[in-house]
Amino acid sequence: MDPELSILFLCTFPKLNKNGVHRFALEIINGVKSKEPRVFELYWSVEKGKLSSYIDLFNNYLAVIKRAKIIHFVSLTPYNIPFLVLAKLLRKKIIISYHGNYLAEVSIFKKPHIFIPFWISDRISRSLAHKIVSASVFLINEMKINSKKCHVIPYPYDLKILDDVVKKNLKTIPTEILFATATNFNIHEKVKGLKYLLDAFESISKKVEGVRLLVFGFGKYLESYKTKYINNQNIVFMGFRDDFRDFLTGIDAYVHVSSLDNQPYAIIEALTSGKVIICNDLGGLVETIDPINNYVVSLNTESILNVLHEVIDLIRNRPNDFYEKGNKNKKFAADRYSSHIISNEYIKLYNKLLVNE
Repeated sequence: MDPELSILFLCTFPKLNKNGVHRFALEIINGVKSKEPRVFELYWSVEKGKLSSYIDLFNNYLAVIKRAKIIHFVSLTPYNIPFLVLAKLLRKKIIISYHGNYLAEVSIFKKPHIFIPFWISDRISRSLAHKIVSASVFLINEMKINSKKCHVIPYPYDLKILDDVVKKNLKTIPTEILFATATNFNIHEKVKGLKYLLDAFESISKKVEGVRLLVFGFGKYLESYKTKYINNQNIVFMGFRDDFRDFLTGIDAYVHVSSLDNQPYAIIEALTSGKVIICNDLGGLVETIDPINNYVVSLNTESILNVLHEVIDLIRNRPNDFYEKGNKNKKFAADRYSSHIISNEYIKLYNKLLVNE
């Protein structure tokens, strides 16, 4: 490692937020710190109000930017623009992490006040960044990012977290089969695929006893889904839970269905917990798993229903074969997502940028 390597991680969001981007920030910063370069980290705390806190963030940025050779913008956001421009003027190496197809999450016609600033931010970021990092090839292709500027590195996961996980005893009867899923109920494109899973589970509930689905997540669309499926006691809406990882230890399989996703941490957590995955054939999801050892479905009720029946049959008739898939997933996740391995990949990328000065 270059003894002069110094990185400033800029996070234009509060440190304690709890979505996937914030999780990535904590994982990558802690992982890179463990390799012992000089690391600076700045978060946008909004406790004093957005404008006042933003000015404080910029002042803190001015105080440390000259000591860092690489500025790593942890996410794409319009709030990055002044910081990006200054980093370019000071001839710093710029890396930006892209986590999703932001422009597909909102409509220019319904929310132009959100779409347009993100579009401008995306154009400026592509122009000024030395490298754009994504967790999947799928996202790079979807957003048509210049391949010479792209670098694919999966999301990091600190495997030590598993040592502190508490196993949840969720099964009301020993033979009960538990599935779990999670989604962001604030983004319509992400949550609309859930309908196919819930409809499939309604059908399962009428024919198969001892099967439940736990649905994790919170947002503005949650209540409409709870109302629609209120009469099905085998579908349990859990809301947002800090102890999601604990619940994963007590389930049999994790299901992820979405028409808009990149590399969800929920799938990575399920893999590291040794769970079998069912996901739809969206590129970012398929890249996250080992398709040979898990189940890939089309985003429709019939395809999901067929695989649910297949999984239930395997659990009840050949449980050893089923749970061996989970053991293989745990090894797959450790080899691919370990924070130690991913942090080394980032260190290599940082050093390469400095060599190419």
